[in-house]
Amino acid sequence: MRALASDSSMALLLVDTLLVLVALEAMVLTVRHRRTGLGPAPREFLWSLLAGACLMAALHCVLAGHGLVVMAACLAASGLCHAADLRAVRLRGASTARQSH
Repeated sequence: MRALASDSSMALLLVDTLLVLVALEAMVLTVRHRRTGLGPAPREFLWSLLAGACLMAALHCVLAGHGLVVMAACLAASGLCHAADLRAVRLRGASTARQSH
């Protein structure tokens, strides 16, 4: 039983570390784009990163024993972020198509 608790603690630490890395990635990409104009604009990647972060938050909730309601809220937030990302991609595509004609 002790090994199981240790594995769960390690998994929780890994998920939390990945969440921090996702936040750092978003900050670095945003600052880089604002300073140099290089790389994707935040509007091109933030919804996608948020969707992934919400999935990791749902996993964190399961590992930490926060209950199904909180986990479901994280999954719903991930779905909404994914939908927003798909809509943004579609709108960028439509905008690009209009500009090329």
